[in-house]
Amino acid sequence: MDRMNTTELAANQFRMTHTCEKLKLEKIKNQRDAMETHEMVGREVRAAIAKKC
Repeated sequence: MDRMNTTELAANQFRMTHTCEKLKLEKIKNQRDAMETHEMVGREVRAAIAKKC
């Protein structure tokens, strides 16, 4: 992480917190669904970043 710029760090932090909240709200308990949720949120964050550029 020490090589990320501030935008990348902020996006990564948002991805982590958004994933955590989504897991809680949707009451996701099993590992497979949690991993799929993590990947989906990551795709959405990267798409939002790409769209702004």
